[in-house]
Amino acid sequence: MLILINAAFLGAWSGMTIQAVEANQLPYDVFVVTHLNDDLEPALIKSMLNDLQVVKGVQLCVWVGDNTTNAIWNATIRLSRWLDELANYKIVIQCDYAFVEKYGYYDYPFWKYNNTATLSQTWYNNWYGNLSELLAKHENVILMVGFNEPYNHFKTKEMAQTIMKREYLTWKNMSTIPFSTEFLIPYTYWANYWDFQKTPL
Repeated sequence: MLILINAAFLGAWSGMTIQAVEANQLPYDVFVVTHLNDDLEPALIKSMLNDLQVVKGVQLCVWVGDNTTNAIWNATIRLSRWLDELANYKIVIQCDYAFVEKYGYYDYPFWKYNNTATLSQTWYNNWYGNLSELLAKHENVILMVGFNEPYNHFKTKEMAQTIMKREYLTWKNMSTIPFSTEFLIPYTYWANYWDFQKTPL
């Protein structure tokens, strides 16, 4: 079992778990989630993790600011700094695409893409090619997470499935790091809402 904690709540969570930590009674791996666009320095987060001691890993949410080559380079450079700093922790990578407002529309409560061309196969070849090359240098990366909550961010269910398939097949051909896709919790609620498989694969 894996527990994820937002980096913003590290201090409060530390106080609640210190007794369990000292007794070595945590029946799960604790990971902290941090967004690489929060103006946080990797060294600061590392020092907080070291103080906690119980944290085994970090989920790094790296955002890509546009579907351009320059944005891809910017994201990989930023991610590289964090990976170098957190070499002693297990790492999960999640990608966030911060250009839905530029190419999509707002349909309460989500921003959505009108099509799948913005995240084309050519774009994924470029992005995942650069990303897989970087991650291959870091043996502590244990999982790659694809599009964040895809069913909520495309005009149709079919578009979301197209992107999920595109991501999975592209990554599978470039890296041996396992790949997953994030769904909202509770999973069964959204499975009913979007009419997709109710039992996670």
